[in-house]
Amino acid sequence: MPQPDLVIWPESSIAMELRRVYHYLKEGAVALEASGTPIMLGGYRNIGGRMFNSFMQASNPDKYYTKRHLIPFGEYTPDWPFIDLSQFLPEQDMDNLKEGLNQQSLISVAGVKLAVAICYEILFSEELRHDWKEATVLVYISDLSWFKDTWASPQLLQMAQMRAIESGKPLVTSTNHGVTAIIDSHGVITQRVEGEAGYIDGVIIPKSGSTPYTNYGSIYIVGLCFLFVLLGVFRALYVSICRQN
Repeated sequence: MPQPDLVIWPESSIAMELRRVYHYLKEGAVALEASGTPIMLGGYRNIGGRMFNSFMQASNPDKYYTKRHLIPFGEYTPDWPFIDLSQFLPEQDMDNLKEGLNQQSLISVAGVKLAVAICYEILFSEELRHDWKEATVLVYISDLSWFKDTWASPQLLQMAQMRAIESGKPLVTSTNHGVTAIIDSHGVITQRVEGEAGYIDGVIIPKSGSTPYTNYGSIYIVGLCFLFVLLGVFRALYVSICRQN
């Protein structure tokens, strides 16, 4: 088996604050990267006393992406006026995470630029598309152990396929339960593995450039729908006038 250019582990690969285990993690990661294989993984970073769900390079945690769209009640408790919801909810280790910045630098590693989505961020293409123009590969990591063998895993995989089509870029998914896959720029799954254990050793061809959706989002789709509605109205008026004459 040839040595990989890049290794991608799923969300919550390190299911605790990174500093607790970084000494042990760095030793192995540096040794592996010395042979030319960087490791990217999901974990939790403490930045200025605030905790973030992150995707980072194992040997260099300063090269990271922090999740922007958090799950209410799962990753944070909504701050509603006049009601302290925390007293009604069970205490969790990671229930007070903070949102990452809307504008973040892409991760450059192994000769590619990665645009990242963590967990259900993959649903929100309008929020993600701004990163796609400069990216050459999309990465989607998730912790699907919450959902086990429900409809969530295939649904999120379909969402990932849509993001690949919209961006015109290849996409790599890495999950700890469910489907891990390589998806080409046309949304076709070229390799996949399912379950709680396994790996994919595949080839990804980075792509540059942008699609109309990357540049303009849903506005042109809404515009086309509006145009078809107008054409339908004009046709109905034309038919009505012709019948009267």
